Amino acid sequence: MPNPIPQLRAIARCPNPNSNRNQEAHSGIAIGAPISISGYIANAGDGAAWKERLTATQKSFAVPIKTPGATLKLSTNEIAAHTCSVAQTVALAGLSPDSVIKRSFARTPIGVAGYGTGTLQISTFATTDTADFVVCNITSSSVTPGAIAVNVREEQ
Repeated sequence: MPNPIPQLRAIARCPNPNSNRNQEAHSGIAIGAPISISGYIANAGDGAAWKERLTATQKSFAVPIKTPGATLKLSTNEIAAHTCSVAQTVALAGLSPDSVIKRSFARTPIGVAGYGTGTLQISTFATTDTADFVVCNITSSSVTPGAIAVNVREEQ
């Protein structure tokens, strides 16, 4: 029986272990398919019940994507006219200054002083392992914000 390793290596595009191309800087896993690469759970692969699929144009998920998140209760300290609060922070492991933060109110802001009327604006930014929030008063009068929380996670 002939040795199948050279044929398998050619199909998988693996370099010969004795060649100069088999160096750490050139190593990795390459998986290719003509149409898509799909991930299945409890299914041998029927072309329909995939949980994750990669095509030439998009990555799709048929299950919810769970990313770490946190909730921050925003300060209710008065904010003077045309000023901003000090940064309010919440720990979120893995964040870096290059991360993009996604946030939403934990409940409707309608009827909450400052937020429901649009007189307060929230700026969000990331630092190392921390999501930071600055609340700015864009009016010519001081505003005492009502109690509200924001949910936050890193946008993927």
